[in-house]
Amino acid sequence: YLREYCGVWIRDASCLVFEYSPRVNLISEVPFEEADDWAFVLGIDLGFNDPTAFVVIAYSQDLRQAFVVESYKESGLIPSAVAAHVEGFLGQYPFTRIVADTGGFGKGYAEEMKKRFSIPVVAAQKHNKHGYIELINGDFRTGGLQICGEGNAALLDEISLLQWDLDRMERGNMVMDRRRFQNHLCDAMLYAWRECAHQVGEFQHDDEPEYGSRAYWEREADRMEQEEIERFEAESDTPWWSM
Repeated sequence: YLREYCGVWIRDASCLVFEYSPRVNLISEVPFEEADDWAFVLGIDLGFNDPTAFVVIAYSQDLRQAFVVESYKESGLIPSAVAAHVEGFLGQYPFTRIVADTGGFGKGYAEEMKKRFSIPVVAAQKHNKHGYIELINGDFRTGGLQICGEGNAALLDEISLLQWDLDRMERGNMVMDRRRFQNHLCDAMLYAWRECAHQVGEFQHDDEPEYGSRAYWEREADRMEQEEIERFEAESDTPWWSM
């Protein structure tokens, strides 16, 4: 009503990529004193003209939660400058995993960090991105993923604004709208979150992958993608692969 009849600009929350809620997911500080099994992951979205983004996530299997500790992005970083930032994070956190987007020129950055600076960076998992966004949104809804307000202002700005590309969304293609919104910190967050194992420990049948394992999340992502394809085909006479 406000948008169509009153001509007032409003944010359509249904078009946002991430189901982040300040009421559920925003905290003042990470409760490190509540557990002693903390593990840390660093996610990196590499860029030059676009910003290079860094996101640090801590997770605890005892608490069954993950926490975005801090994040940062900066444009124009050459490989040695990226490595210097990573070394700075390494001085603060005992990372179990450092993951980076190695697509395109990012592969050269990653190789430079490994060979010249001995930084054990691995390629971020990028397949079935939409499926994993659905999974991380599940963590947002249940409070399984929390974001510390201090040190993550730019990330919170991205999450609050990032929307799906509405033109492609109408054709059944769920793609972030990179023309109007920045997503670099959000991507780095997703890369890091995919490496977290804070949900490990629930009961599962012997023939099922361990809950929270990479095999489990890959199976869930494939299941969600198949359900989305079947839903789309049920609503359209045009096969999804010809759109």
